[in-house]
Amino acid sequence: MAVYDPRGGGNVHIDVALSQISLAYPNNGMVGDNLFNVVNVNKQSDKYYEFGREGWSVHPGGDLRAPGTVANEIEGLLVSVNPYFAQEHSLQIPITDEERENADSPLSPDRDGVELVTSKLLLAREIAIKDIYNRCELPGSAYCHPCWCGPVELCQLCYLESHFGHSSWLPTDPLGSVLRAQPRHHSLPGDDAARRPSGLH
Repeated sequence: MAVYDPRGGGNVHIDVALSQISLAYPNNGMVGDNLFNVVNVNKQSDKYYEFGREGWSVHPGGDLRAPGTVANEIEGLLVSVNPYFAQEHSLQIPITDEERENADSPLSPDRDGVELVTSKLLLAREIAIKDIYNRCELPGSAYCHPCWCGPVELCQLCYLESHFGHSSWLPTDPLGSVLRAQPRHHSLPGDDAARRPSGLH
């Protein structure tokens, strides 16, 4: 006979949630900030400078100077001004007083609600960055569309497509494309030879 008669109305154990382990599926490992730089601004709208790519090419007349002669003069930088507008993104979730009062530890409606809203905002931002990256103009142009966080950037994948060709879009092996393109890139004349494809933007 057990110490506690199983015919009684009570139980020797009441199930509760474990506090040292739980299963969840957070959105970790986002890479958007590695593709486009984050620029902190003080105003919702303003302007920014965009400099030209004059530094990407060597002077056609060379840079050698004979004794007693004047050095070759180069052209200055082209500077333009572009506007930006920072759109607001926001979500909300209701948290009731009943949830706060009745939730058992380790549940926390306020904490879990904030994490859920934040996760959805970050995921939407990640998808927006992916869409911007994939909207690069098709082969034939070296430039991407303007992104929401900064000036127009040179997309190296577009550059490789337009200059060296690739069987698919987007490339399934971007690192291999860069490594294969570098020797041909250095052999090109003029502006193309002066710019080393050192990374992916």
